[in-house]
Amino acid sequence: MKVFKYQALGNDYLVIDALPKQYQTKAFYQKICDRNFGIGSDGVLLNVSDKKFGLKIINPDGSEAEKSGNGLRIFAKYCVEELGAPDSFEIQLPHEKVKANIKNADATLIEIEMGQPKFNPDAIGLIAVGKEFIQKPIQIEDKTFLATCVSMGNPHCVIQVKELSSDFAKTYGPKIENHPWFKNRTNVQFAKLIDNQNIQIEIWERGAGYTLASGTSSCAVASAFKKRGLVDDEVNLKMPGGTINIRFESNLSNVFMTGAVEKVFEAEMSKEFLKEFE
Repeated sequence: MKVFKYQALGNDYLVIDALPKQYQTKAFYQKICDRNFGIGSDGVLLNVSDKKFGLKIINPDGSEAEKSGNGLRIFAKYCVEELGAPDSFEIQLPHEKVKANIKNADATLIEIEMGQPKFNPDAIGLIAVGKEFIQKPIQIEDKTFLATCVSMGNPHCVIQVKELSSDFAKTYGPKIENHPWFKNRTNVQFAKLIDNQNIQIEIWERGAGYTLASGTSSCAVASAFKKRGLVDDEVNLKMPGGTINIRFESNLSNVFMTGAVEKVFEAEMSKEFLKEFE
């Protein structure tokens, strides 16, 4: 059984085509994503073969993710190189379709139309009173943060800070991820506004932990800052793994995400590795 590994700004995924049912278990995903006992990755992208360019996204803890911006760009490159997709096509997620646009000849720069950000609590899975959760306090142990919550098809909690560090994200990210206000947990971003076209962020990803870059996180942060009138229609999200460009259409009616993708390798999984799950 073939497996392909890609990375997008240091956020790495494994792509598997038509994974047999007996391997579609939390234990399999956890082991193959493990960096000591498996291949190692931030998740698995499953090509759903009964749908044209169908995608299912699995976190390294074995849970299913609704959406991943870096994952979508990676899957788009896989579809072009392995499935013969054209330069512009739709990817079918379980609950929505998104459009992928290939921006260069070797499909290393890809734009994804991510759709409209939603700020209503129901879309976010947020237990809160009110129409929107924008710059409202959330208490985490000894700290009170002002948070803006948004859905990009998956939930995000955006917190503006004056200074950033990976240690800060690793300390408070998991506590916010599992805050009881979020029905299905949440992704967490700590963001520093540089100017109206640049934002620096650190990310704690639901089900994956600290990560070097995230596409949906970039969209969520940019959308949260745009909602507050702090950034222009085009903004660069700077992360430890690299930069993603976000562009807004008609204010907040559609979000376009553009970033780099690289194929790392393709390999055949050994019978020895697979035997445990048969």
